[in-house]
Amino acid sequence: MFPLYEYKVMKGLAVGGFVLAFVVASIILFDSGVLGGGAATSDSAIASDSAAAASATAGEAGAEGAAADQAAGTATTGTRTHIVADGDSFYSIAKKYNVTISEISQLNPNVDPQNLTAGTKLVIP
Repeated sequence: MFPLYEYKVMKGLAVGGFVLAFVVASIILFDSGVLGGGAATSDSAIASDSAAAASATAGEAGAEGAAADQAAGTATTGTRTHIVADGDSFYSIAKKYNVTISEISQLNPNVDPQNLTAGTKLVIP
């Protein structure tokens, strides 16, 4: 059959190919936010998100949520707003508020989850 050195070379190429495929798949999953790669991890992004949340009063958040809900045609009870920070993804936002990506998508039909822009206001259930 194959000489021993050819077998070792083929085995090395197969293992190398598998490792390369795994690395590429991991990069794609992190970039898409499936594995949390889109989560805001810098202190400044977390601080700006916290400051934005702290500056909104309950009345302002309710008014913004009501306006967005009316545009989406949904009920206004139990919603809040989230201002998208750099690095946010629907996955990281859903994880932060313990809701599903589908729930966020339903309340924000005009927002493209693959193209989030910092400063966009999202309605969160």
